[in-house]
Amino acid sequence: MKHYLYEIRKSFDKRGYFYFISFMLMASTFLPLVTNNVRFITNDFWWSIIWLFSLIVFKPQVFQNKLILFVILYGVIFILILLNTLWVNVDEGNKHQITEEWYDVLVALSVLTYFRIEQDYFRFAKLVKWIMIFIFITAVMSIVVSLMDPMYVRDLTGIADYKLNSEVETILSYKKYGGGDYSFASGLVCLFPILIYYFKNNHKCIIKKQYVLIFAVVCFFALLRIQIFANILISSFIIAFSILGTKNLKRNIIILSFVIVVILCIPMRFYTDIMIYASTWFPSNSEIHFKLNETVKFLLGNYAGSDITARADRYPLLQKAFIANPLLGHFISGRTNDIFLGYHLYWMNKLAVYGLLGTIPFLYIIYNFIKGSLKYFDKEFTFYFSLSIFSIVVLGLMKALAGRATWYVFFIIVPGLYYLPILRKRDKQYNNTHKNDINLQGNKWSGINEY
Repeated sequence: MKHYLYEIRKSFDKRGYFYFISFMLMASTFLPLVTNNVRFITNDFWWSIIWLFSLIVFKPQVFQNKLILFVILYGVIFILILLNTLWVNVDEGNKHQITEEWYDVLVALSVLTYFRIEQDYFRFAKLVKWIMIFIFITAVMSIVVSLMDPMYVRDLTGIADYKLNSEVETILSYKKYGGGDYSFASGLVCLFPILIYYFKNNHKCIIKKQYVLIFAVVCFFALLRIQIFANILISSFIIAFSILGTKNLKRNIIILSFVIVVILCIPMRFYTDIMIYASTWFPSNSEIHFKLNETVKFLLGNYAGSDITARADRYPLLQKAFIANPLLGHFISGRTNDIFLGYHLYWMNKLAVYGLLGTIPFLYIIYNFIKGSLKYFDKEFTFYFSLSIFSIVVLGLMKALAGRATWYVFFIIVPGLYYLPILRKRDKQYNNTHKNDINLQGNKWSGINEY
C-alpha cells in the first residue's frame, strides 16, 4: 500500500497541477462569459482557496518568500487585530474593501512567486497568453453589452442604490453576456504600455503586429463603451508616452516639455471648444458626453453644480481628515459622520481612513514588488513596465481601485507578459536568432529569500 501511494505521489505532475489551478483561477476572474453562466464550475473564490491550500501542501516554499511573509503579517496585524481594536469605528464599507484587497493581493503575489520560485517560465508564459485571450473576449463582450445598456458597468457598481426588484433584475441580467466590470476596466488601463512594447518589438511576440494593434484598439474601444472617464483620460496619456518609447528619450522629454509649455500658453477657451466638439461624437445621454461638458464647465470656472467639482471637493475634506490625525487616521477618534469620506479617491481615502500607519505597509508591498520585478527585466521592458505601474497609481488618485481583476493584472499579468517570447523559442530559427531577447535572471536565483 505504501509503495502504491509512493508511486502515485512520484508520478504526480505538480507543475501541471499548479498550471491547471492557476488557469482556472484566471479563467474565473477574466472570463465572466463562462463564470456568470457556469458558476458551479468556475467560482473564483473557491479556485483561490484551492490555489492557496495547494501551495501549503505541495509548495510551502512560496510562503518563505519575504514579501509573501510580509503580506501575511500585514493581514494578521491589520485585518485581524487593528480593524477590531484600533480602527473599530471604521465603516463596514472600508473594512470590507481593505479585507478583500488584502486577500486579492496575497493570491496574486503567490501566483507570481510560485512561477518564479519554480522557474516554470514556459507555463507562466502560457498562462499569461490565455489570460490575454480571456481579456480580449471580455473586452469584446463589454462592447456588446454596452450596446444593450451603455451604463451597465456603472449600474452594476451602484446596484445597491436601486430599490425596485425589477430594476435590480434587469441590471443583473446583463451579467450573463460576460461584459467586464469596474475592476476589469481599471485593469485594462495598465495593459496598453506592454501592448505597445510588443507592437514595437514584434519579433518577440507570439502574434503578428496587426493583431497586437487590433487587441489594443478593441481594449481602448471597450473603455470608451464602458464610459469611465478617468480610465479613458489616463489611458490616452499613457498610450502617448508609450508611443514615444525609450529611443531618444532625452530628446523626447525636451520635445514633450516644449509642447507642455506651448499648451499652457494657449487660451483655455481653445481647449474647451475642442472638448465641446468632441462631446458631439458621443450620444447626448452618454457618460462621456456628460463628463466632457462638465470638464468644460469646471475649466471655465462654472464650479457650482459641476460633477467634477463635487469630486474635487472631496480632496480638501479627505486632507482635513488626514491632517487631523495623520498617523492613525480619521476614525481613531470615533468621528464617523462629520465628513464625507470619498471611496472614489483611492489613495487619499486610504490616508484619511487609516493614516500613515495603515497606508505605508501597503505602499511597502507595492514598492518591493516593483523593486523585485525589475531584477528580471531588460532595460526597454522596464520602461513600459514602469508606465503600466504608474498608470494604476495615477488612476488611484482619481478613482477607486477595487476588485480582483485590477490586482491580478497589476501583480501577475503585467510582469508575466515579459515571458511571452519564451513561447516562440520552440522555433529553432527563432531560438538561434533571438536567444538573448529575454533575460531569465530567475534561473540564477531561487526567489525564496529575496524579492
